[in-house]
Amino acid sequence: MVIGCGSIGKRHIRNLKALKAGNVIAHDVNADQCRNVEQEFGIKTYSSLDEALAQNPDIALICTPTSLHIPAAMAAARKGCHLFIEKPLSHTLEGVDELIEIVAQKKLISLVGCNMRFHHGPRKVKEIIDSGILGRIFSARIQTSSYLPDWRPSYNYKENYSARADLGGGCVLDCIHEIDLARWYFGDIKSVYSITRNIGALGIETEEISETVCDFKSGVVGSIHLDYISRTYERNNHIIAEKGSIFWDFRKGEVEVYMADGDKWIIYHQPLNYDINLIFVDELSYFIACMENKQNTFNDVREAAKTLQFALAIKQSSIINKSVSIGN
Repeated sequence: MVIGCGSIGKRHIRNLKALKAGNVIAHDVNADQCRNVEQEFGIKTYSSLDEALAQNPDIALICTPTSLHIPAAMAAARKGCHLFIEKPLSHTLEGVDELIEIVAQKKLISLVGCNMRFHHGPRKVKEIIDSGILGRIFSARIQTSSYLPDWRPSYNYKENYSARADLGGGCVLDCIHEIDLARWYFGDIKSVYSITRNIGALGIETEEISETVCDFKSGVVGSIHLDYISRTYERNNHIIAEKGSIFWDFRKGEVEVYMADGDKWIIYHQPLNYDINLIFVDELSYFIACMENKQNTFNDVREAAKTLQFALAIKQSSIINKSVSIGN
């Protein structure tokens, strides 16, 4: 069952049907959204969440605005649904511990959306880091920049959840993929210092730019840049290590590795005509396989709660203008 029939909900419905993942149903409080989904995909929809859950689905995909994730996830978990929750887990820590407890008690499999982990670029970066061929990692720069009005040109971006604090918008939570990648690459965080603010560029109420310095428990010194205001789409990693460096650039579609031993470059190109939808398909396939094998995922609700804590510390640091320690 897919809860929330916006753009990401529709993508998941399309991919679930392509994967032949069983009988797909959907819920949305918006009757127009329900009608559109029924017409486009030929599936049954419900405007009542209770009625949808009464169909006893095995899996619930939570695709609502961020601030509604926890209530929907708890309702589904109490019915025994395995959970796929779109990123971020939530916009606050309220209710998170209770959800973790329900998931553990009922032995449910959970995955919080981390589709960039399935992208050819970051996946290769992680593989190189874990191989140890570059020795100790010293520092890293992780960035994503884009222009919010270009995300969905047919919609008024000022009415989108990204522009609304009450729905959990703002570039820190919206662009949490980079925060997730930082933890995936380098582990837990000791502390962060951030300048995160609304600079008045877009006429929205949420933060538009964030610059954060991170002190990882592993000893890595990192920085994360997030913004809604860049007129070009940028997504990249630069990692400095004892025996070389790693560069990933989304637009170039390649990972470049400099090996100081031998003064040589190794370049890994992503597949020709790479279909970005594959990262969403692979993410769902991974989740379904974990569910069938009764195996915990690598980003379950407990892990995603740590990433959320990291993101909230970034916001808090900017408010108090001090470094914030994180007790993972």
